[in-house]
Parts: sequence; C-alpha cells; structure tokens
Amino acid sequence: MKGPDASGVPAHDKLLPRAATELHDKAFISDETWNALAKTYDTKQMMDLVFTVGDYTVVSMAINSFGMQLEPGVTGFPRVMR
Repeated sequence: MKGPDASGVPAHDKLLPRAATELHDKAFISDETWNALAKTYDTKQMMDLVFTVGDYTVVSMAINSFGMQLEPGVTGFPRVMR
C-alpha cells in the first residue's frame, strides 16, 4: 500500500502524510496522530501543517473549478478517482 501506510517507511516519517490524509478525508487530525506529531513539532509548526494542507486544498478546488489546463508538454499526475 502507498501513502501514510506504505511498508518500509519508519513510523515517524509516516506522520506528516497521515496527518495530511486525515485532514483531507475528515477535516481533522486524530488525537493519536496529533499527539505523535507533538513529540517532534511545536504548536506553531503543528498550526503551519494544518494551514498548509488547507491552503493546498483551497488552491486545488479553485484550479479544478476554473478548469485550468496544464501548459503544453506538461503531462501532470495520473488522475485518481475516489
């Protein structure tokens, strides 16, 4: 499996992708993930994480809604349907 549960990745390195996935899926970082991140990151850094994920979410909503196209020659990432 890829993403925050990818095999062979140290537990600490999975925390940021897990937090981003939780924010994307539930608009909330679980207590378990938050507490694990808080062992390494201070309050300001934790707030930066939430705002960064949120900002990218807003930008992606705008780009998708406005129908922005890639520049010629840019292939982009494969589409993932949920």
